[in-house]
Amino acid sequence: MPTQCFLIEPIYGDPLPDPDTSKLWPPHRLIVGWTRPDTWEVHRHNRDFGAGAMFYAIWLPRNWTWENEDRPHLHLRCPNGTGRTSDWDIDSRASNCELPHDNVHRCWVIEGTPPLITVSKGRRGQSCRAGAGSIQLEHFHGMLRQGILTP
Repeated sequence: MPTQCFLIEPIYGDPLPDPDTSKLWPPHRLIVGWTRPDTWEVHRHNRDFGAGAMFYAIWLPRNWTWENEDRPHLHLRCPNGTGRTSDWDIDSRASNCELPHDNVHRCWVIEGTPPLITVSKGRRGQSCRAGAGSIQLEHFHGMLRQGILTP
């Protein structure tokens, strides 16, 4: 069954004490909750949003996977069996990457603006041939097209 994706965003509290700004993405403040701007749904933890939740992993350090990252990694919560979900780091390296020592290419190419994105091998930028733009999890294999995750 297709899953409609939606963006969730952090709700910030007080600034973090003495952040190491060389490793953190701005803004350097404490996340006190998460909101879904299109419905105003709010939860304390991003894990409380189900399949289809899309968010930027702002806690990962710059150049976590690639040498040329210009924004935090985009994650998507995918269904992964009955009552289970798993997060797909779309900006990470695929497990079957054919260029494991190259730190510039992208295994998945994102086109569009979250949450209405398409993940493919794309026409923009360099990509390896791994995955053909799909995600393979333990109990789910699918494609993301125009913000719809389809098995």
